[in-house]
Formats: sequence, C-alpha cells, structure tokens
Amino acid sequence: MYGPYVKDANGRAVQTRLIAFIDDASRVLCHGQFFAAENTDSLITTLRAAFYNRGIPEQIYVNHGGIYTSKEMTLICARLGCILRHAPLRDGASKGKIERFFRTVREQFLAGNLDLSSLETLNKLFTLWVEDEYNSKTHSAIGMKQVDRFAIDLKRIRFLPPSEITDELFYDEDTRMVKKDNTFPFKNKRYEVPADLRGKQVSIRFDRFRPNRIVVYHKGQRIGEARELDLAQTASCAGRATSAFPACWRRSGTGKKPLISQLSTASLSSRIGGRIMKSNFTELTRPMYAAGKYTNSIKRLLLKIARFIGRDCYRYVSFLLETGSLSNIELEILERIFTMGLYSDEVIDAACFTAIDQNVTGIVDFNFLVSEVDNSFHEIP
Repeated sequence: MYGPYVKDANGRAVQTRLIAFIDDASRVLCHGQFFAAENTDSLITTLRAAFYNRGIPEQIYVNHGGIYTSKEMTLICARLGCILRHAPLRDGASKGKIERFFRTVREQFLAGNLDLSSLETLNKLFTLWVEDEYNSKTHSAIGMKQVDRFAIDLKRIRFLPPSEITDELFYDEDTRMVKKDNTFPFKNKRYEVPADLRGKQVSIRFDRFRPNRIVVYHKGQRIGEARELDLAQTASCAGRATSAFPACWRRSGTGKKPLISQLSTASLSSRIGGRIMKSNFTELTRPMYAAGKYTNSIKRLLLKIARFIGRDCYRYVSFLLETGSLSNIELEILERIFTMGLYSDEVIDAACFTAIDQNVTGIVDFNFLVSEVDNSFHEIP
C-alpha cells in the first residue's frame, strides 16, 4: 500500500510503502512496516518480524508481485516448512482481508495528525496504533478482539526462538566451489571454510544487511561460520618469514629454489632456534630424490611420520601432498624437520595447525613458523 511522504536523510520527501501480514483467522496484524522502497529486503524484514512476533503459519498467501515470487521468499518458506501460495492474477476479492486492513489504515491511522519528519517516527506511531487500537478492539466480523481470537490457537503455533542461528533461516543463499587452499571468494574477499571441504561445492548463507557474516552449509548440514582472510596480514607474515632466512633460501626469479647445501652448518643452526643439528649436515643435503613428481616412498614416509606426530600435522602434510606445492628436496627437508629431534611433537603439531590457518605452503616459511612456536612454548612460565 502506498503511504504518506516523509523526509529522508537528505531532507527530500519520498513516498513510503506499507508491507503488512495479517492472520487469516483472527485478523491480528502480525507485523506491518513502512519503507522507502518496496523490494526484497523490505519484504524479508517484514516477514522475519511477523514470524518472530506471531509464529510460523501453516500457509502464507501473497499476491503475484515480483518480490513475492522471488527466490528468497521461496527459500525462506521451504526452510520453515511453510506452504507458499499466490493469489490468482487480477483477483482483488481473493485478497479482501488485507485490502480491508489497508482501508482501515487509510481511514483511521493516516487520517490523524502524524509526525512525518522521518520514517522511523512514522513506524513507531504505526506500531503504537496497531497494538493499542487495531489489535485490541472488537472486530465486527468475528465478534471479539483479534488478540483474544489469536490466543485460542496458541497451542497450534510454532514460535521461533530468537538467536543468530534462527536468523540464518532468513539469510540469502548462494553456492561456491571451495578451492584447494580450503577458501572461497565472495564479493572481492576470500573466506576460509571452517572444515576441510576442498574441491567440494558448498552453500553459503549471508545476511543481506551484514554481508561479512557468512555461514557455510554442505549437503544441508550447517558447518559453521566462514572466517575472512586478512590478505594484507598474510602477505606481511609471509614476507617477514622469508626475510628471516638467507637469500639463497628464497625463491629466485627463475622460479627455482637453490639447494640447501649452499648454507653453512653454523648459518643453518642459527636460523633454527640456535640449535645444532644432530644429523650430519651433508646427509641432509644429499639429493635423495630427483626433480619431478613425488615418489611413493617419500609420500608414505611423510604421512606415517605426520600421523605419529599429531592430527594437525597429518592434515598439513596431506594438504601439501595434494596441492603439490613443494619439490622433492623440500619434502625431504620437511621430513628431516620432523625427525631430527630439534622440536617436540607438540611444537610441530601446533606449528602445523598455525600453518593450516595461515595457508603456509613454503618450506622456509614453515621452518620459521616452527621456530617461532618453539620459542613461544619456552616463554610460557
């Protein structure tokens, strides 16, 4: 229904629209609200307030307007188990009860002396009128007050508990394919899935008014909230980790990494927590595996060691093997980090957990991370 003109934030007069839902049996107004525009957002806002105020109906009867046949309207009714029905085209009589309510609004509420200084003020006055006058007066058709007639059916009504999880029933929905790093893009940002769903398609629900809160669903099951990645912080951490190692460890312009044998024993030991390696340094630099694909032996060896160390270590090694982000010599170095005895299994497992969280795929960055975690363990009193 078209409402009165009110002033917007810029002082301009805009015509309002009233969206309302009434209970068919009792004529109780479940919720009604004036908006500056009639769109899907305003419809969902009214529908959510109506369901919270008066419960979930068995059926909802609306006209054939564009917002009432939208995907969002269909999804919400399907999630709540509410049958969505549309009135026949060009049949005003089928919508007689809501049209009669709109007539009452025009004759009684809008005919009064209203404060039209803002949309918020108009809605406050409308809510007071509905609760104090419309819903609390005897209705001529049912011969009793609307609220008293509504109370008769309270045992049949399903009410929604107010919570953030319940609010997700009214969220918009879209689908995304999870990448190999367990993230997905959304509105020029990247989000991390709270569970390992790499390579799988997930459904994401998001609040149209708070798009930064995204909830991940997979096969109808709620997985949890996705975490936005701070790309600037991730790049800073990666740059800080790389700068802490000698230049011969960093990636060259040709895309190849030099052999670790270019480092001296003292230099390497100073970079790893100040400890001297227990194994022979020349044995560490021995090129056991040629360049190319990973051999089955190094795969099996790393997975066995990682499973023994801990769950997060096994997840991290599985991720590295699946993505193929490390060369064979780097995998061998990773195996030596696990088995040299410089760090405890607890430290390595905690570092792997952080590596998964920060998407660390380079052996240099991971080695620096292990050293930092080890230092933090020793700093704890």
